[in-house]
Amino acid sequence: MKVRPCHVPCITVSCMNIAIDEYAEHTRQTRNVSVEELVSISQSACTAGDVARMSRVIVDKLALAKGCRYVSVLDWARLLWRLVAGAARELGVTPPVCQESELLNLVEIAACDAACANARASELALVLVFHKLEQQLVEWSRDGTGVPEDAYYLYDFAAQLQAHCHMSDASLVATRNRVRLVLSRYEARCAAPHRQRLVWRLSERTLKVLRPTDRLGSLLPTIEEQHFAVDSTPTRNRSGSESSESEDMSDWPRSPVLPVYCDN
Repeated sequence: MKVRPCHVPCITVSCMNIAIDEYAEHTRQTRNVSVEELVSISQSACTAGDVARMSRVIVDKLALAKGCRYVSVLDWARLLWRLVAGAARELGVTPPVCQESELLNLVEIAACDAACANARASELALVLVFHKLEQQLVEWSRDGTGVPEDAYYLYDFAAQLQAHCHMSDASLVATRNRVRLVLSRYEARCAAPHRQRLVWRLSERTLKVLRPTDRLGSLLPTIEEQHFAVDSTPTRNRSGSESSESEDMSDWPRSPVLPVYCDN
C-alpha cells in the first residue's frame, strides 16, 4: 500500500491505536489510553478524528476481523520453537534452551528494523529459530562434551518446516542475510562504549509547555546573619538612679500608656 509521506505520522499513531484495541480485547481489560491522549503523547499534527478514520481504513485494508487476533512474528517464532523442542525430545536430544525474553528480544531487533520490514512473518521467525540453533550448537561445542550426533537432525527438521510453510530457498536466504546484517549491526552498537553525552531534543510544542529551567540553580547563596546571644546584650548602667521596687506602686496607673504625637 503506497501512502504519502505526510500521512505516515497519522498511520503510525493509527497502528498504535489498533494495537491498543486488540490488546485490550485479548486481555479482556478496559482500554486505559484514549485516542485523544494517544494523539497528545505522539505530538503529531493529526487529530483524534483523523486517527479514528485512518484506523478504520487500515482495518479494512488488512482485513482485520473483529475478534480475530493478528498472527505476528512472535507467534510464529513461539510455534516453530515449540515444534523444534518437541522434535528434540523425540530424538532423545537435550532440547535447546531458549528463554521467552531472549526470543522476544530477537524478534524486536529484527522486526523493528526497516531492512526486515518486507519479510514474511513465517520466514523471519524460521530464520530466528535457525539463529538460536546455531548459538546452541556453539555453546555445546564450547562445553567440552561435544555436540550430540542427533543434534544435527534438528536442521533437517527445520528444513521440513520450510517445505511445509512453502518457503523458497532464495527468499529464505535473502531474509537470513538481512537478519544477520541487522543482528551484527545491533551487537556492534551494544559493544561500543557510549561516550556521547545525552542530549534532550524537544519540539517547539513541548518547550512552550515546560517550565523554564535554564535560570534555576542547584545551590542557594549563603545568607550571612549575625546571631547575638541573650547574654551578650550590653547592660545599662543606672548609677545614681533609685530603684522603683522600694517605692509605693499603689498610685501607679494600671492602664497602658499610649504615646501622644503633636504636630508642633
